[in-house]
Amino acid sequence: MKNYQQMESEKTKFLIANEKQKVSEKESETIRKRDIILAQSQAEVSKINKEQEINEQQAKKKIQEIESKYYLVNYIRFYILREAKNFY
Repeated sequence: MKNYQQMESEKTKFLIANEKQKVSEKESETIRKRDIILAQSQAEVSKINKEQEINEQQAKKKIQEIESKYYLVNYIRFYILREAKNFY
């Protein structure tokens, strides 16, 4: 009887240890998956921020081009009006 109880005790200890190992493996897998998801999220945020920065730079460049054309047109208009006054 004592042998049976000892055997059952050892069996239970083994099952508990086995389950603890499974839990530990699942926790490790969960942490690994969480880290992968976090890294992917950070990469996506970084990509979005970079795209936004590029879009902002392109918009600023386009604004500068428009302003340059505006000032050039105004200069040409002023020059033509001045020449027209001198002509008459």
